[in-house]
Amino acid sequence: QVACQKLQRDLGLGRRLSQAMAQWPLVFTRFQIGLIRVGEVTGHLDEVLDELARYEEKARDLTRKFGSTLTYPLLVSAFALLLMLLSPPLAVRRLAPVLGAQADQIPWITRIYLGYCRLLCNPVSWLLSAGLAYGLVRLFRRHWAQPERRAWLWAHLLRLPGLGNLLRNFAVARFSRAFAAQVQVGISPFQALQLSAQVSGDPLLMRDIALAQKALRDGQTLVRSLQRTGYFSKSFLGILRAAEECGTLADDFRRMAEFYELELDHTTASFAAMLEPLVMMALGVMAGLMIFAVTLPMLRMVETCL
Repeated sequence: QVACQKLQRDLGLGRRLSQAMAQWPLVFTRFQIGLIRVGEVTGHLDEVLDELARYEEKARDLTRKFGSTLTYPLLVSAFALLLMLLSPPLAVRRLAPVLGAQADQIPWITRIYLGYCRLLCNPVSWLLSAGLAYGLVRLFRRHWAQPERRAWLWAHLLRLPGLGNLLRNFAVARFSRAFAAQVQVGISPFQALQLSAQVSGDPLLMRDIALAQKALRDGQTLVRSLQRTGYFSKSFLGILRAAEECGTLADDFRRMAEFYELELDHTTASFAAMLEPLVMMALGVMAGLMIFAVTLPMLRMVETCL
């Protein structure tokens, strides 16, 4: 609301809409400001605003659908992890003194288990864990702020089964949708590449898109330029080759965005279906180790008494 009031005041003072929006980088993205600037220069601001509204609606739907599909399995996974970390002291609260009295005779797995329980019951360990977590978060944010390290981490995430396809389809869908919106309003493909890569949110694509821009500047086709990045699939490049020959880049990029959004739905559902049994398997292994660590010394005590 404050931003809209400031925009109204700046427009009343004779400033352009793009200049007024540029004063609020936390509210308006470079992509939005770039489209508005093109509309002001060409005199078709109404068409640009209409195209931008359609793009934002599709982009929000994609992000919301992506987040809502993964919310449940991620919450279940977080709860299961918390349960695995915090439940051991409660499970052996009354047996711990008995097992501790047989410290010389209990197996090594039970010693590790009891040590972990004592660690969780010690307030000092919680303070140290909080300090360690804070330090790791600071270290991660520092590394994440560096483009090269961010791209390195993202490249490893893309190699993970299930998750890699999920992240790649999400990035390609956003890239295609942004590129189509820019070409539709008259922005050149060379300029559209950089902003589309930023909209995709993929650090690897943001880093390597400069290779495509260099090839396009040297006179290569858009297909060969994007091929330099090594990011896009053969099917994507094949459709793009046909679109470039027919001169229907905006329409075909929009169709590819719709295709990858459908593919993203399938990939997200597959990833969620794969994640749940893995969590259940981890819970089963943890429960089995807990039972084994507790019952093994008790069985040895019974054998000794007999």
